Amino acid sequence: MLWVDGERGYLAAVTFDELLAGMPQQDQTTWAHQAAREWRGREPSDFDVVIGEGIRVPPYVATGGPGFASTVAGSDQGSTWTQLSDLRSLGRSLTVAELMNELEGGAQGIVVDAAQLRPLAGAGSRVRFDFLELVVTDPGPETWRDLEQILPSEQRAQAKISLWVREGGAVPSVFRDANHVRDAWPRLGVGVCITPRASSRTSAAAALSVMRELHGLSVSSGSARGIDLSLCVSVPSDYLRALAWVEAVDLLWRDVAGSARDNDTALPLRVYAGIECTAETPTPEAYLIDATTRAVAAVSAGVAGLVVTPYSAHVDHRRQVRNLQHVLALEANLGGHGDAIAGARLIEAAAYALAEAAQEDAAAATAAASGRTPNT
Repeated sequence: MLWVDGERGYLAAVTFDELLAGMPQQDQTTWAHQAAREWRGREPSDFDVVIGEGIRVPPYVATGGPGFASTVAGSDQGSTWTQLSDLRSLGRSLTVAELMNELEGGAQGIVVDAAQLRPLAGAGSRVRFDFLELVVTDPGPETWRDLEQILPSEQRAQAKISLWVREGGAVPSVFRDANHVRDAWPRLGVGVCITPRASSRTSAAAALSVMRELHGLSVSSGSARGIDLSLCVSVPSDYLRALAWVEAVDLLWRDVAGSARDNDTALPLRVYAGIECTAETPTPEAYLIDATTRAVAAVSAGVAGLVVTPYSAHVDHRRQVRNLQHVLALEANLGGHGDAIAGARLIEAAAYALAEAAQEDAAAATAAASGRTPNT
């Protein structure tokens, strides 16, 4: 119930875009004049939001940004994400019982290191359980042979297999191997894990370089279009920076793939969020609070999957981070909203600023490598 022009009434079911379209539109100049009167001599820049690393977000943001698609906030991927359990923290080989324990506990997928699969394959173990995705990090030439021995043929048609390479790893060879076995493995993905950095700006520049490599590999091999491309990024603790960072990745990929010019030709990129404990985290309880905040930011920004590394390999810590995702999806109902931050202009502006800074840094690095001065 609400009051409109002195009358009581009910708010009709309308979309945010419809509400936004009904609001008075103002350009930057008009807004600045009005703000100057209300702020009594203070400059609009006094109210800039600083997200660090020299990136300032003005208090008023016009829709869109130079060189990018006009809409950012709220990724196309929505908020339904794959809940992945990270078993790399065990630091040893796995058993089928451990895999099934995670899946029975509600995990939708598993993240393991390629080396952890070898004992399973050698023992002739078979994984016969429903899961959405198996992510294998640091794959080698023998990884496909191990997977063939572990997964029955019917599982290969149902579950998605993703191979993640560390930043700077042998992405071309992994991509080539995946393309060769695509007929036997109909649901494949190749991704790169971006090395965590203290600065979101340097992380974004590194992600941009990786995106260009992935896009080049995919375009140069037309038959590989059926292979999903993905990027796993570490989510910072600062909530605004986390939202801007994930959105900036989406912006940069749209630009690399050409979707700012033609959405129909854009290759998809699945962005996964990785949340890890740092050496400064004092206790498991403190980490759980920090991980929850970062997970909310990642999910709100529309990541395709979420990997929360437990505080330790202890079974209780593994259960805690698994339940963390259950709470966000089932109790907070974050999975029920397709576009949780649509229209958040502050986040949109921060994403634009971060993406532009990454492009500037990448251009400067390319120019320095070639011995010339970058264009300004």
